[in-house]
Amino acid sequence: MGIGTPAVGGHLYGLRSIGEEFQMDVPVSRLRTADGKFFTIRPPDVTERDRVQEERNAFAMAANAILEEEKARVARELHDDLAQSLTALKMDTIWVRDNAAIAPEAAVAKLTNMLETLDRTIGATRRIAADLRPLLLDDLGLVPAIEWLVGNFTQRCGVACKLSVDEELELQEPYATAVFRIVQESLANVAKHAGASEVAVVIDKVPRAVMLTVRDNGCGFVTAVPRKPQSLGLMGLRERAQLLGGSIAINSALGHGTLVEMYIPLPQSGVPE
Repeated sequence: MGIGTPAVGGHLYGLRSIGEEFQMDVPVSRLRTADGKFFTIRPPDVTERDRVQEERNAFAMAANAILEEEKARVARELHDDLAQSLTALKMDTIWVRDNAAIAPEAAVAKLTNMLETLDRTIGATRRIAADLRPLLLDDLGLVPAIEWLVGNFTQRCGVACKLSVDEELELQEPYATAVFRIVQESLANVAKHAGASEVAVVIDKVPRAVMLTVRDNGCGFVTAVPRKPQSLGLMGLRERAQLLGGSIAINSALGHGTLVEMYIPLPQSGVPE
């Protein structure tokens, strides 16, 4: 590859071995001296760009692995909760068909047990579906979905969680789903790592933006220490914020809990005045 003379405007052109000319993305400066004109080339610093790209690639690979793990988890739950219950119901149905005439009282007792199994199966089906995407988010809106999420977190983890949110808050997509997932991932991080007894979630409406904070009183961590490669919770939050043009700040210290603050800009119609 050869390098040609910069064109007017500061562009630099190269010449491929096959004779094809192409424009090079390299900053060029022209300097006049007593000896004539000189052109200086300042190669771009690709270190930061490469680092960001490596982080994004690592996140993409890890996110894909998490997606596969999630599929496996759903498959296990479908097998363990639904398939086994349906198999038991099928066996009980066959028994009732074959014995209802000769043992009516036993058949009634069996039907009672079958109804209880059906109730558990319906509950498991709703729980699995809600973990994938709560229907409340589509049917009732963001605030009821967040309230359900917080209540479910407290019920599952036994951790008190206080929610402060404007009841009138409504967001268009993809912002509603993003806020819901950010709260979901933040609470999941608390459940896995914080060892907290109290959590506070605050969602504030500000002009053309949403401010979201999640604070816990858990063990905390040293933010300056690089996280483990498999620790993807905070990386996932950063990625979600960046995809929406937002920002995230994480403050934590050992023994003093963790505060996650997010700022998500919205289009003018995103937050009703």
